[in-house]
Amino acid sequence: MPEERKAVALAYRLLDSGPSMMVIDANTRPFSSSELVGHALYRDDVIGSPIARDAFAIADAILEQDHRIAELLGRRLN
Repeated sequence: MPEERKAVALAYRLLDSGPSMMVIDANTRPFSSSELVGHALYRDDVIGSPIARDAFAIADAILEQDHRIAELLGRRLN
């Protein structure tokens, strides 16, 4: 049910020191108006909450395991 779904947005950057992600307001992203999204969360709603931990864990797992986006880490996976 859409009303039970919450959207979180992360901004990704590859810095000289390595990958970096930060929470941004989800309501500024195009997906926030999707009928699949019940509530697009603001950054302040996410920081320090359990959903932040989940969002970063999911993003980290994708970056680590999905060879299709290896270039986002500045490397290629074979």
